[in-house]
Amino acid sequence: MAPSNSKIAGARLQQIQRVMEESSRRPFIRAYGPADLEAVMHICRVTAHSAAAHEPANTIVPLIFALPYVILYPEYTFILDNGHGDCVGYCVAAPCSATYLERYKSEYLPTIDRSVYPPPPPNPGAVAGNEIERAGKNGDVAAALLQRLYYPDESVLHSKWPGLLEDYPAHLHIDILPEYQGHGGGKNLITALMEKLQADRVRGIHLMKSGENKGAEIFYCRMGFERYPVIMDGGESGEIGRKTGGGVCMVQKSS
Repeated sequence: MAPSNSKIAGARLQQIQRVMEESSRRPFIRAYGPADLEAVMHICRVTAHSAAAHEPANTIVPLIFALPYVILYPEYTFILDNGHGDCVGYCVAAPCSATYLERYKSEYLPTIDRSVYPPPPPNPGAVAGNEIERAGKNGDVAAALLQRLYYPDESVLHSKWPGLLEDYPAHLHIDILPEYQGHGGGKNLITALMEKLQADRVRGIHLMKSGENKGAEIFYCRMGFERYPVIMDGGESGEIGRKTGGGVCMVQKSS
């Protein structure tokens, strides 16, 4: 017996409703919530520099570049939601790097299990904001990351260039799962962060990127960033904004 026209119409309506429901579930930006923590940590590991893709380095990466931010500044953490409630990307930031360092030492570092991540003896000069890239070329990445974890002062303060934090006190880190990159999520995350910084009257923001990642520099330039207009490596590269070891500093005014 052939189905009635009403049944066919009903089935088609249900199909259309399913298609419309699926199309409405598009990635969007939302505030961070505690339920996102595991995903943020995972994304940080998955998207880490290739030199830190193996253990024990890979486990240490989010302890530096993700966890302290969601603990200390959750209001400056923005999530790329895939439309189904899952975190597939994030942007974390600190509005004042100097204050972040103080809170990092007093509030965050005491939470690190030193039996699992033993603090190494301090190695002055080993931490400069591009530890993974430098160590990946000629050193122990895990050891470099432990230095960064326990002795972050120079990476955060950039004390050789005091004008950097005077003009651009905030800093950020952003990561998105590979399959969600290139679809506007990064742009929307940065936009949400910049709106927050502007609302809070933060003067400007800086970031450190791998010197090897040319695509990232193109992206940041499209988002209004530019290289910090200072020679940072003593003229070794002949480029502005490039630090010794290859990392590149980019900046943007936010107010």
